[in-house]
Amino acid sequence: MTTKLFIAPGACSFGTHIVARELKLPVEIVKVPLRTPESPIHQVNPLGRVPAVQLADGQVITENSAILPFLADLAPGTPLFAPAGSPERAKIQSWIGTSAPNCTWAHSID
Repeated sequence: MTTKLFIAPGACSFGTHIVARELKLPVEIVKVPLRTPESPIHQVNPLGRVPAVQLADGQVITENSAILPFLADLAPGTPLFAPAGSPERAKIQSWIGTSAPNCTWAHSID
């Protein structure tokens, strides 16, 4: 099993999609429909929300505030995210946390 990033156009998965592509991470991007009971996202995240990352071992990480730092840590030294333990990283995570409840980003990345 490979690591999969579940996204949906028009949902709050835009940032994770960009970060995964920008860092050239070996993740499979899986576009899923939302608000449909048969969507595969319900097998990964019972809340039916994206983004969600399913690791190769089956573990699942949800929510931008957890996924974005996790993805950045897969590419140590990336300029996209500050190093762990730095005040800059705390500020970035604060911004992510502040934007998450009001997430209205839409996208159409293929």
